[in-house]
Amino acid sequence: MCADFESLVAKCVREQKAISVYRDVKPLSADWHAKRVAHFVLNDWDGTIEVDIGVPSLRAYSDWPVQDGNHRLAAAIFKGTKKVPIAFSGSIAYAEKIFGKAFTRQLEIQNAQLDATRN
Repeated sequence: MCADFESLVAKCVREQKAISVYRDVKPLSADWHAKRVAHFVLNDWDGTIEVDIGVPSLRAYSDWPVQDGNHRLAAAIFKGTKKVPIAFSGSIAYAEKIFGKAFTRQLEIQNAQLDATRN
């Protein structure tokens, strides 16, 4: 996270200026994004962050891997959160190559936990 944006988020958190509902307003300013991130810093959220890294071996690429949850991910980084639940799409082999074996092992654990709750 860029230092200028991080300080803007910190200011929004300090002043309790947050945007809780997404509105499709164009163009979106850095201030708007900071207030949206501040909302998730100040409030927990349910659900997962959707990540799709594509399947490069099939020439399927993802230009922006975080499909849903950019502001939640920024809030988690701001707060120093160590683990964030994600819904992952794409090549596991490619994920292991760019994120390491620990990442794919964590995905296996998360999927096993989800399967256990469904049964």
